Amino acid sequence: MELGHQLLTKQVHTISVEQLRSLAMLQMPVLDLYQEIYKELEENPLLEQLEDSVEKVEMHTADHSAEYRYKELIQIAEEGTYKSCSYLASGDTQDRLSTVGAKQTLTEYLCNQLIELKTAKEMVSICKFIIGNLDSRGFLDCSISEIADHLGMPQQKALEALSVVQDLQPVGMGSRNLGEYLLIQIRDMGIENEKIDYIVKNSLELIAENKIKTLAKKLQIDVEETVGYCTFIKSLNPFPAKGFNDETTHYIVPDAYVREIDGKLCVFINSEPTPSLKISPIYKEILKNSDDLQDKAYIKEKMSKAITFIRNIETRTQTLRKTFETIVEIQEEYIRTSQSLKPMTLKYIAAKLEMHESTISRAIKGKYIMTPTKMLFVKDLFSSRLEHSGQAGEASSADAKEAIKKIIAGENEENPYSDQQLSQLLKHDGFSISRRTVAKYREAMNIDPSAKRKIF
Repeated sequence: MELGHQLLTKQVHTISVEQLRSLAMLQMPVLDLYQEIYKELEENPLLEQLEDSVEKVEMHTADHSAEYRYKELIQIAEEGTYKSCSYLASGDTQDRLSTVGAKQTLTEYLCNQLIELKTAKEMVSICKFIIGNLDSRGFLDCSISEIADHLGMPQQKALEALSVVQDLQPVGMGSRNLGEYLLIQIRDMGIENEKIDYIVKNSLELIAENKIKTLAKKLQIDVEETVGYCTFIKSLNPFPAKGFNDETTHYIVPDAYVREIDGKLCVFINSEPTPSLKISPIYKEILKNSDDLQDKAYIKEKMSKAITFIRNIETRTQTLRKTFETIVEIQEEYIRTSQSLKPMTLKYIAAKLEMHESTISRAIKGKYIMTPTKMLFVKDLFSSRLEHSGQAGEASSADAKEAIKKIIAGENEENPYSDQQLSQLLKHDGFSISRRTVAKYREAMNIDPSAKRKIF
């Protein structure tokens, strides 16, 4: 038997650079799109922002100096300085939304507060040094003695500066450990309690290990009172910089608004933070009147990119509108009443809109919508379909998660349910899900396994 070579052919779908950019723009939340638009405005001289302040420039082709002006424009564009040339409005003011979504570093936020304090310049300098030595969580990354030695000053002065930093907002910045930070929060609340202070100073490890009975004996109080103290301590922030992501503050701006009009929920894509764009009429005129082939080639290239960029924005808007309208239509009851979500998957939305599942995934990634009652993270509106003995034979994963939460809330804390037991109990409630799925849902809700929920 002879073995022959078979030629296997595959149909390979290649994606162009422009298609990749279009997909990337679809994935961008509105503030990222804002940044992308202004980046493109800086890089492409053929793109202009539609503003009342932009002067209308009339080109007179009969003017013999026009060719020189064309050349000047091309040179300015190639050097990337066209934004400041005389062909744009000299009185162009900063866009009123240019600060929307601006990110302020934690260091800047703290130092700006120092400016407002009536503190000696030397103390401000020490405070800034301390702020510069905070880690990503907001804790002090060096010792007081190291600060004193580095700046050549008594440790007491360094401690005074640290106290100033710790009084800034958010309170407790520069804490040297978790215990100190918790105590600062407690003092800031005006709470004075010897038992709480003792737990924070001496027994945080018992809370971490959930050894409530051991702690109760140590404090010589009953378990119920000890649980109350522990619950309060657990409710405090774990580190000073919580709320600052990667040392910056991120502002949530909705990508769409849901409004009720004549009893119907309508979706409006938020385009307010992003400027409207147009192709520069100046360069259109150059393309008509210049005989320089190199100039024309340059303008054609930039014009093609500008047109594609504008189309990509329009495509993004249309895709988001269709996607959000379908989602709102399916989850209308939840949006109106906050009742349980209906089962809804990416695959279902993609099939309904005749789009690829990855397109829907990009369309919802990192997006928020503002409803008449609250802001919603679009991804949270998706819930997988589960078999259920009631509810017309189906339920969503959100329903299952809520059922898990209720069961755990009512369990015996000395003998909490394992994931297998939870799976069995859920079957009694009509949910047919495995132990692994229970563990997955439990972890998604940040609920500890039974070993860590147990009170010793």
